[in-house]
Amino acid sequence: MKTIGSFLKPRIDAARVVSSYTGKSVLYHFFDCLYCNWKYGCRCYQYSDMDFYKLRSFDRAKTLTSGHLQKASRYNNPQYLHFTERKNEFNETYSRFIKRGWLYGMNSTPDAVADFVRSYGRVIVKPNASEAGEGIYLLEGSDVTAEQIAKIAGKDVIVEQCVEQHPDLAFAGKSVNTIRIVTMVDSWGKPHILTAALRCGVGGSVVDNFSAGGVGYPINIEHGIIETFGVQIANRHKPVYIHPGTDIVVVGRRIPFWSEVLSMVEEAATVLPQLRYVGWDVAVTPEGPLIIEGNPSPGFGLLEGIGNNRGIYGAIMRYANS
Repeated sequence: MKTIGSFLKPRIDAARVVSSYTGKSVLYHFFDCLYCNWKYGCRCYQYSDMDFYKLRSFDRAKTLTSGHLQKASRYNNPQYLHFTERKNEFNETYSRFIKRGWLYGMNSTPDAVADFVRSYGRVIVKPNASEAGEGIYLLEGSDVTAEQIAKIAGKDVIVEQCVEQHPDLAFAGKSVNTIRIVTMVDSWGKPHILTAALRCGVGGSVVDNFSAGGVGYPINIEHGIIETFGVQIANRHKPVYIHPGTDIVVVGRRIPFWSEVLSMVEEAATVLPQLRYVGWDVAVTPEGPLIIEGNPSPGFGLLEGIGNNRGIYGAIMRYANS
């Protein structure tokens, strides 16, 4: 059970940070933060670090927050969530968008696993129900061991052929940098693209997740161009113009096969229209785009507040009732 102190501390801390920006009293921002928690479901760090304190009430009502995310996710029929939460079921359901070899450990013998890993040379292993990139690792097929195979065969994991990334999107590191695109299916069954961002891994990370320290760069949906600087979750107020650990300037880059990316995601959104609000993770290869996975409750941290991405919750509600 939370104590009064543990409840007050993050709100006071947020108020102090914002007060140093605005010159208004800490007490004023404490009560404003408290009100935003209650009225809009805004987290304390969103109030201070994602500039929620700057917004007028009209804009706050349209902004995606933790509370608003819960409401948006209710448009997904819970009976269909397992198709996105279980990676083997997702790969089967959306097979025409996967475009890579994969194997489900639970249905595979040690020999089948060994043959699969060695045939592709380098694969990625994922817990079947993991989130935020947890538990994912690379496996080299040339020297795969019996111990490594035993961790896959008969286990609830999937093994996938590594994606060959388009060179225009390879910003060093080991991760495949993916595009997070969020769609909302309206009441007539038509998908709408709400926002898009490029997620890039940093250093030796094999995942590009924003929550795992990656950089998020906003994409202009109409033109498929990185429209401004990126941000990292640890320091949202520090613009990232040059990708960490490299000399690569990402701003202004065009996403390859952008029209194909949009068409593919719109088509994928119609496969299970019962899942109306989904965040798709798309990789782009030299041959074109493919889908890595779909998230029926994409976090608001990457979606709202980077670049010109604003008012996403307002768009969700508009399409939900259209």
